[in-house]
Amino acid sequence: TPLALPDGISSGAACSTDEQCTAATPNCVQSECHASYTSTLSFIGFAAGATLVDPTKLINVCVEIEHSWLRDLQIELITPPDAMGTKHVVVLDKWHDRTTLQEIYLGMANDTDDLGPPVPGIGAKYCWTATAPVPMIDAGGVAGPVTSVGGHSELVPGDYKSMSPWSSMTNVPLNGDWTMRVTDLWGSDNGFMFKWSIKFDPSLVSDCSGPIIL
Repeated sequence: TPLALPDGISSGAACSTDEQCTAATPNCVQSECHASYTSTLSFIGFAAGATLVDPTKLINVCVEIEHSWLRDLQIELITPPDAMGTKHVVVLDKWHDRTTLQEIYLGMANDTDDLGPPVPGIGAKYCWTATAPVPMIDAGGVAGPVTSVGGHSELVPGDYKSMSPWSSMTNVPLNGDWTMRVTDLWGSDNGFMFKWSIKFDPSLVSDCSGPIIL
């Protein structure tokens, strides 16, 4: 069942960490407290103390999503805390000032903000990998790949480059909470999350007899 993304909900309060925000808008994104979509996968099936020594063995992170304005969104993967207690926030796609660039749809979005409660369109699958050459924000309306669907420009599903270096996940713990966070920083254009996934190289799991995820 698709979940409506919180649409531009912000307290307006400045922040530098999530801890400075409140329960209603608990996520510090772009130095402001927002309500974000968050979903966590708790991994337990890797060897005790194992870390991601080779970040290319995190094969991809994918979302199935629809949204009527790409540049409203910031999409992030948050890693389990390292030995110093630090969670690494990996920016997969970064919010951009929407006033300067054209509208780009993710999936076949159903933009119904002015018609009452949001109604989901058709989601499309977008992934981030260590080797993809172009970030979403550069592909959308600048260098392709964009296609025209129903009079709107739509970002072609496929693999994209993360805004944060993939290498920033080097040596993060494999076991623990991996969190997807999607923040809609502007109102007026809505979207839905259908599902998300994270794929590791099977060689990282030495014992498949027990559960991998809680």
